Amino acid sequence: MDLSIYHSFQHSIMSAPIQEELRDLVSNERDKEYVRIVQRITCSEQYCGRISQQDIIRAIQYLNNLPGGIERHREGAKLFGAVQHLLLMRDKGRLNVNGMPVEYSMEELQQILVEGIGYPVEDVRRIVEECVDKRGFHPSPEEFEEVHSTMKVKLENEISAKDTQLQENVEEIRRKDIQLEEKTQIIQDKDRMLEEQEREKNRLLEEQEREIIRLLEKKEREKNRLLEEKEREKNRLLEEKEREKNRLLEGKEEKEREK
Repeated sequence: MDLSIYHSFQHSIMSAPIQEELRDLVSNERDKEYVRIVQRITCSEQYCGRISQQDIIRAIQYLNNLPGGIERHREGAKLFGAVQHLLLMRDKGRLNVNGMPVEYSMEELQQILVEGIGYPVEDVRRIVEECVDKRGFHPSPEEFEEVHSTMKVKLENEISAKDTQLQENVEEIRRKDIQLEEKTQIIQDKDRMLEEQEREKNRLLEEQEREIIRLLEKKEREKNRLLEEKEREKNRLLEEKEREKNRLLEGKEEKEREK
């Protein structure tokens, strides 16, 4: 820590017409890191000469007066925000006799921001609640607009990021749809080929079955033909045998007549 900052802060504590309780508070907080962070910021080129050590002391007192006391608000961002808030309220003439800000009530903010400027009621309530949650106090109209602008940019960036992500998701879905269509086409082609193979198989089986039936019928006809021929040959032989028998009987009878 720059010793010149430390001595300047120490001098402000010792010389400022503040109560003993406040002196003890500031003496207890002066060496903490969050105070050092703000002191370094106030010594930067951007803020040099615009923020005094007395302003930091008053901001510490202000944070201590907020619900939860200084223990709840020991953050560099909160302390620096309190310094800026006090300076803004001083410029607007809204400091009480103790140098503390006369905060804007929710009703005042709604009257200025909703009725006067036209911000949506829900936006005002949401941002005021966020300021109370993060900073510990109601914002001034100017601080509200700064937060609203920041949130608007953040929201636009989030929307843009979501749009980009959505577009990427759409492209991914389209790519997967194409892949699915290609796979579906492959499956359909395979099914069609299997159907053709099944039809060809059934056709061959039917042809084979018809050929077997044709051969069996042919064999049966050939068998019947042979049986018929055999039967005819048998009958012919029987007839010849019968004729031969009759001829022999007739010869025998003729011989007996000749005797």
